[in-house]
Amino acid sequence: MRDIRLQLRIGAPVVATDGRAGRVELLLYDSEGQVDRFVVRKGRLHHRDVVVPVDWISAIDDHGVHLAVERAALDRLPVYRPDRIILADIDQALWADEVIRALDIDTIDVAVRDGVVILGGYTTTPINKVRAEHIAREVPGVLGVVNNIVTDDDVVAAVAQALAHDARVREQRITVHAEHGVVTLSGEVASADLRLVAEEVAASVPQVRGVINLIQGPGAIIDLAQQRVLQPQIGQAVYATDFVIGRVERVIISPRNRRVTAIVVAGRLPDPEHPDDTPPEYQVVIPIEAIQDVTESGVLLTISSAEAARCPDFDPTNFVAPAASWQPPYPYTHADILLYRDQVAGRGDLGSTPSGDLLANELGTRGEPLWERISRGMPVIFLDGVVGAVEHVWLDSRQGSISRIAVRVEEPLPKDMLIPLNLVRRIDETGIIVEVAAQQLAVLSDGVPLAAQQAEPAGK
Repeated sequence: MRDIRLQLRIGAPVVATDGRAGRVELLLYDSEGQVDRFVVRKGRLHHRDVVVPVDWISAIDDHGVHLAVERAALDRLPVYRPDRIILADIDQALWADEVIRALDIDTIDVAVRDGVVILGGYTTTPINKVRAEHIAREVPGVLGVVNNIVTDDDVVAAVAQALAHDARVREQRITVHAEHGVVTLSGEVASADLRLVAEEVAASVPQVRGVINLIQGPGAIIDLAQQRVLQPQIGQAVYATDFVIGRVERVIISPRNRRVTAIVVAGRLPDPEHPDDTPPEYQVVIPIEAIQDVTESGVLLTISSAEAARCPDFDPTNFVAPAASWQPPYPYTHADILLYRDQVAGRGDLGSTPSGDLLANELGTRGEPLWERISRGMPVIFLDGVVGAVEHVWLDSRQGSISRIAVRVEEPLPKDMLIPLNLVRRIDETGIIVEVAAQQLAVLSDGVPLAAQQAEPAGK
């Protein structure tokens, strides 16, 4: 069948068992880049395009593409319509549905590839996820639907499970709520450190768009203004209080809570010292505190253009791109996002991201940190050949990152041990290799039994 696919050519005659059926108009490809269907144009003046599976081909020769079916069989095949027309019809059909329009129209993404619809984004309920798929399937020309929509129930379940699996917070009273993927944590914990732990655990769930932390605890100060989840779109116009100053070029996100903390704006800003001159091109970093709102028309600031001009210039050396293994919060892609360099490991350093589950202990060919994810159960290999397993990572609340790894060693030390990061030699496909023997852990100042440190504040 592969050889037959390679012989398919646009414009070739198509011959059924009872005569000519049309000509090849278009080739359609599967996810692996191989032709799995082709479009046959039937008729000339009043043509009709149908999608034919390659399995129907019996032979291809100088006379054309021969089908193993009669011409009448083609009349029962789905009609082919261009992707852009299908996409427009689905968008219109979703808008026409009162329930979808009222609840989820702004967070459902639709893409069409060779007649196959890919749904993404978020809905408030599983019923609306099914509803959106049904609407898409009813549009003429749709050959299939891939439904990747995430529901708020999915997000709540994933975050609750992550919190339950983390030994540090599983016994705390934490409630999880989600609205279009934005998670709100509430309840009460025993310490301020545990508030941060819960926030980071929730942010480690890839489906989460952002975390609002309303958890109460000793010394907790909750400023709702600081916890807004605003998501400016790349390319949106940015309006100061007096006029447009440019467009959003990138967003800067905190891995600790997956919220946008600043935006990079490219445009022309007035020079306060030479207001009559033609403004030069600028790239400035505007903090989220200076954003009043994000609407369909643009990003509205609380500051004037002159005040925006005094914001820090964008310096690429202060930022790094997120790890390829890290899933950006919807609706962003990796190309849209930057992280502050001081929030991740520096070049050549061994360190962790604020998300508490990534380490960089070597550099790539261009000097960029190569990140490795630490997961529960990951093997830990000691110098004396003893193999343990990661129990969890230990958060240093003062640095906003992990400082040690809690490792369970059954033999010869049937207890959980804390290993400082400076003892990690490398991380590869075999696991975490540490520069210490298992027997030595008992005498290390930092490598004391986990039980002995449970009562200490994190990072002490």
